[in-house]
Amino acid sequence: MDEIKRKPITYGIYIRKSSESEDRQVQSLVRQKTELREIVDRDGLVVHQQVFEERQSAFRTGREVFSELVDATRKGEVNAWLTWHANRLSRNPVDGGQIIHLMDEGFLDHIRTRERIYENTPQDKLMLHFEFGLSKNDSEEKSKIVRSGIKRRHERGYPSGVPPIGFLLAGSSASSGRSFWVLDKPQWKLLRQVFQRFLAGRDSVLTITNYARFVGLRTTLRGRSGGRFPTRSTIHRILTNPIYAGYFITREGIRYELEKQLPRLITEEEFNRIRIILGDHNSAKERTTRPSAFGGLITTPQGETLGTDHKFHLVCDCGHKFSHLHTKHCPRCGSEIAGLSRPRFRSYVYYYSLASRRRTVRPLRSIEERRVRDLARDHIRENLNLPDNIKQWAIRYLPELQDQVLRNRQREAERHAKFQQDLKEKRRRLTELYLDGLITKKDYEQEARSLAISGATVKSSPDFTLSVDWKKEATQILDLVGEMDLILQHGNAGEVKQAMESLGIQMVWDGEELKFNHSTKLRRLMAIIEQGRREMPAAKRRKTSELDDSGTT
Repeated sequence: MDEIKRKPITYGIYIRKSSESEDRQVQSLVRQKTELREIVDRDGLVVHQQVFEERQSAFRTGREVFSELVDATRKGEVNAWLTWHANRLSRNPVDGGQIIHLMDEGFLDHIRTRERIYENTPQDKLMLHFEFGLSKNDSEEKSKIVRSGIKRRHERGYPSGVPPIGFLLAGSSASSGRSFWVLDKPQWKLLRQVFQRFLAGRDSVLTITNYARFVGLRTTLRGRSGGRFPTRSTIHRILTNPIYAGYFITREGIRYELEKQLPRLITEEEFNRIRIILGDHNSAKERTTRPSAFGGLITTPQGETLGTDHKFHLVCDCGHKFSHLHTKHCPRCGSEIAGLSRPRFRSYVYYYSLASRRRTVRPLRSIEERRVRDLARDHIRENLNLPDNIKQWAIRYLPELQDQVLRNRQREAERHAKFQQDLKEKRRRLTELYLDGLITKKDYEQEARSLAISGATVKSSPDFTLSVDWKKEATQILDLVGEMDLILQHGNAGEVKQAMESLGIQMVWDGEELKFNHSTKLRRLMAIIEQGRREMPAAKRRKTSELDDSGTT
C-alpha cells in the first residue's frame, strides 16, 4: 500500500449524465468536462488519456464505463479520481462499496471533486459512505416524485411524451400552471379522412400511406425536425394509437381516458376494427374486444345462450380469399399484406350453439349477424312500429289509456275476488252438509271435485302495477321503436345491443326460424295501445291527429 501511495498521482476523469429523471438538474457532459478541465489546468494535474464519459444511470449496477474506470484503477493506470460530484460515481450500495473497497486495498488514493478531496482516511471514507447513501436516497425520492407526477398527468388525461400528430402542446394554463394539449385543426381534418378511408376496408398500409401523402398529411414540426410526409411505419403507429379513440395505455398496462375536452377521432369499436384489419388483435398490453350486436340475446329452445364466432377474411390482389389475422403474406401468391394495392377486408359474425357443435346428429345451424338484423327489422316493423298519427295519439292519451286500463283491471280483480269468495262459501256450506249427515260421502267428494275444477278454470287476477314514471318510460319506448329501423340498418354493434336490451327483446333460434320474445313491459305497453285503439272512439283519435298536424297543443 505504501508503494502505491508513493507513485505519482494520475487522475481518471469521470463524468456522467443519464437521460433519466434523476439527472435532469445536473450539468451537461460538456459543462462537467469544462469545469473539470479548469481544475486540471489550474492545479497542474496529471490525467489519464481517456476521459471516462458515462450516459447510464448510477441507480443500477453494471455501468460499462464505470467498470472501465475500476479496471484501469486496479491495473495501476490511474490511482485517483476526478469527478464533478461524489453522486456522479454511485447511487447504489454495490458500486459505493466497490469504491470504498478500492481505497481499502490501496488502489485508489483519493477522490477529488469541485468542492473537496476525499482522502483514504476513516473520516473521509465515512463521508463518502454518507454521500453515496444520500445520493441513493435522493434518487429514490426523486423517482417517487417523478412517478407521482406522471401518474397525476395520466389522471388528468394526458399520456407521457410529446403529443401525436393531430395534437399540439400548448403553454401552461393560468389556473393550474400545467401544459395541456390543443387540436392541430388542419392535421386533424386530414387524419379524419385517412381513418374514414381505412375503415372502408379497401386499403393496405402502403395504399393508405400514399393516400395520406396525397391529401397532405405531414409529421408535426418540432424545431428542425418534422414537417415531412409520413412513412409506412408512421401511418401504422397512427392507426394503432388508441389516443384517437379517446384513451391510452401506460407501460404498466393501466388504461386512462383522454382529457374529456379533447375530441375523439374514432370510436373504440372502430379502433378495434382497425387493429383487426392490421392483425394487431392480440396486443401484449390489451386484448381487443370483439363486439357483437346480439351477444347474450339469442338462445336455443333449450335456453342455451348462443356463442359468437367472428370471421375475418381478406381478398388478395390475386383473388385468393383467406383469414389474415395470423399471417403477413398471402398463402397463394406470397404477397405482403401491408403492400397490397387493392385489398378487400371482410368481417362476419355468426351465432352458434356450443352444445350443437358437439353433436354428431343434426347439428344446429348457425345464423349470420346481418340476417339477424334484417329479421329484427322486419319483426319490429310488422309488430311494434306504429304510424306517426297513432304514436302521437298514444303519447298524448297515455295517462287516459293508463287510467282506463287500470279501471278495467280493477273491475276484473273485483269480479275475481267475488268469485273466490263465493267459491269459499260453497265449500264451507258443502262441508257443513256433510258433517250434518245431510249428504253422503260419495256426494260430498263428487261436489268437492266439481268445485275444485271450477276454481282451477278461472284465471288469477293479473298483476298490472305501473311505475310512477310510466308515461315517460312508455314515451321513450315508443320513440326507440320508431328509431329501430335506422339503428338496425346503420348502427354499430354497441348501439344495436343497447337498443335491443332497452326494448327488452330476446330471440330464440331453433336452426330454422328466429323467434322474438318481448319483455313484460313492452307487451303491456302495446296491449294498452291496442286496447285504447279499440275502445276509444275513432273520431277522438282523428281529432287528436288533426291537432298534432296543426301544431296545436
